[in-house]
Amino acid sequence: MFKRACVLVNQSSEAQLKRRYRVQFLIGVMVLAALLIPSIIHSGAALGTLRNLPALWLPEEMDTRQDFFKFIDTFSVTDLVMVTWPEAQLKDPSIDAAMDWLEPLSKEAAKRPQNAWMPEDEQSYEEILASIPERQPFQWVRSGDQLIDRMREAPLNLTQRQAALRLRGSLVGDDLKQSCIVMSLDLSMLHHHRTLLPLLRTGIAETVGCAPSDVVMVGGPVDGAAIDGAAMRSITRFSIPSSAIAALLCLLCLRSLTLSATIIAIAMITQGMVLAAFYYANYDLNAVLIILPAFVFVLTISAGVHLCNYFRESLKRMPEAGLVSAVQSAMAHGYKPCTLSVFTTAVGLLSLLLVRIEPVRLFGLAAAGSLLFALAMIFLMMPGAMLLSGGKFWLSTAEDRHQSRTRAREHSRASDLRHSWPHKLLRFPLEHRRWVFASFALLTLLTTVGLGRLKSSVRVTDMFAEQHDLNLSYRWYEEHLGPTMTGELLVTFPTSTDLAALQRYKIVYKIHAALSKVDGVGGINSCATFMPGMLSGRSLTNVTTRAVAKAMIEKQSSRLFELGFLRRSDQQETWRLTFRLFQTDETPASDRLNDINTKTQQAIRGLDPQTRPDLSLTGHVVIVEAAQSLLLEDLVRSFAAAFLIIAMFMSLMVGNLWGGLLSMVPSMIPTLVLFGTMGWLEISLDIGLVMTASVALGIAVDDTLHLLSHFRAARCQGLELEASVVTALRYCGLAMFQTTVICGCSLLVYCASEFMPTQRFAVFMGLLLAMAWLGVAVLLPAMMSSRLGNCLASRHTDPTPRQDASDRSPA
Repeated sequence: MFKRACVLVNQSSEAQLKRRYRVQFLIGVMVLAALLIPSIIHSGAALGTLRNLPALWLPEEMDTRQDFFKFIDTFSVTDLVMVTWPEAQLKDPSIDAAMDWLEPLSKEAAKRPQNAWMPEDEQSYEEILASIPERQPFQWVRSGDQLIDRMREAPLNLTQRQAALRLRGSLVGDDLKQSCIVMSLDLSMLHHHRTLLPLLRTGIAETVGCAPSDVVMVGGPVDGAAIDGAAMRSITRFSIPSSAIAALLCLLCLRSLTLSATIIAIAMITQGMVLAAFYYANYDLNAVLIILPAFVFVLTISAGVHLCNYFRESLKRMPEAGLVSAVQSAMAHGYKPCTLSVFTTAVGLLSLLLVRIEPVRLFGLAAAGSLLFALAMIFLMMPGAMLLSGGKFWLSTAEDRHQSRTRAREHSRASDLRHSWPHKLLRFPLEHRRWVFASFALLTLLTTVGLGRLKSSVRVTDMFAEQHDLNLSYRWYEEHLGPTMTGELLVTFPTSTDLAALQRYKIVYKIHAALSKVDGVGGINSCATFMPGMLSGRSLTNVTTRAVAKAMIEKQSSRLFELGFLRRSDQQETWRLTFRLFQTDETPASDRLNDINTKTQQAIRGLDPQTRPDLSLTGHVVIVEAAQSLLLEDLVRSFAAAFLIIAMFMSLMVGNLWGGLLSMVPSMIPTLVLFGTMGWLEISLDIGLVMTASVALGIAVDDTLHLLSHFRAARCQGLELEASVVTALRYCGLAMFQTTVICGCSLLVYCASEFMPTQRFAVFMGLLLAMAWLGVAVLLPAMMSSRLGNCLASRHTDPTPRQDASDRSPA
């Protein structure tokens, strides 16, 4: 095959080609040198922007996202930080001490004259103030004792127990003793959670006299800081070992320091620039993008190894030709399949643009662009690198190559070749086609039934191991205080409504009561928590109480507005009911939200449509559930899009629709099997795994393309189906195995990561690559050697005379 396209060049042409290849290599070295400093410095700067906020992952036009940010703008409330410790009980002096230390950091408390900063006060906050841009990182800070004291005053005049019962599940535990402190971080602190929260934990521990590990902190900012820290540790701990393993395997496979160093240099610069690109685009990194550099690194090495395989085959098949001719032949034969392989991988990556989760979209776009850049650099530099290697990476000299070829001819004619283990291995799928077809069909049938059971999850607790500090904190908090997943129910009246203030309050009170009856819902707070019950009597006390309640609703300086449960504008009046769900609840949060929506709508069903308020759900738990539903929907969309585009492309390549579809089967089955198995095992699809299906499909088609390219070339030379299959496997089987091992082993390093999405991505990519290799190395040869092979390549007579009979026959 290689001899047919190779034309021996004369000395002048050889000199020109050698000069051109060397110039290309020198230009490539200059490009890599120019990008070296930016790839190091600006990739590090990009890592400094690491931030995770699930609301920003949703599409901007999505109503759920718009409602969430509208809620933040209206009530100036972001995700809360809840802090407690074993001794944090009502009336315990430690809570007062912690509040005294925290309140100077609060904008709300700092407005009070008695809480003005004193010069000596700043000394105890020196480390905190040095790490944040402003002096008050909190909007407000509140404790259970503080709110209970307010409710014991007029107009409520509640007892200690009555007040504690109203706060049960939010700031007071079921025992009516355990309590906590709640802080609302300012939006300007989004980039500083990772540094601020550990300092707060240490400061609180020193103030109350306990160990920092005893201070339990939960809430959205804590989640984000934990994710950021785990993601940062993943890239700092595992990126270098992953790259080192890939480089070592590349060197072992190619046996050439020159070729390996060139490929590794391109891969390293590419992985650095993919992070630097986010810095140039002024886009913050997130945990999903952390695996991107390693992913780009191994794909670049894979493309380089495949191209070197063509060089190796040129040297083996053309011992009489010069080195320049071998390089020219390798590039001529490798240019098209390598380009097509990268194209199919890019299609798989770009299909992630159909996923509406922003980090996943960016992963696909950045990876595809980086891969195209890497391919351009490989085509630019590898001819020169091949020349510099002297062709010694596989066989030492032309004479050695000629002797090796002579020995190979004699060995191929020997009768014992049919009994050698490599030959038996190559012919195994051909001789056992029925068993291969039956095994793959049965495995696919049994596992894909589980696709209907597939679930998705973007809960933070699912992103870490059960014994991780964050999960231990959540379990302790929910056991001693109450649920932690915050949701918001907003009740909106137009300002033009005819309903009086107390009538509006009566409706909200009824909704609050309905919400409290929903299973699995706790920690409910609203205006009804801090106002009297619905008093309908005509006694002086009841009349006075109703007058006070009316004033609290109408005056924007009242406690309801101060606590952030009521807001009024020129167009509307919005009442806020905040509730919480349990992280440990076995019932999906989506079912709880549906129950909430149903029962609260029933509470206002009997109202006049003209006076009925609008109800809307938002908050952190709603954002998480919206992201989970998008993940599952968009997995199917992106995979279907990648399959259709690649199938159309493969159909054009083989010349018929059925052949294109058949060539996709070995690449598609591994994805269906593994995701179906996930469904059976009830393993949730997270934000890391959603990328693996389309990406693995594109990578698996790489090997299919190389194998089909050699198979079709052999058929064009007039070989029979089985002979063509064995010939194709001999040409590229080793390279297929090498790229699978390099990609899989280097990614499996991330299995040790504490961040579960990164860990699962590495595990499933390794499994998908291994199964894809089995599909292409076992199932596809079985298909090509059967009658189906005629759909993949028709037989033609090659007009070029063949010098070696061994090229026409597998044995």
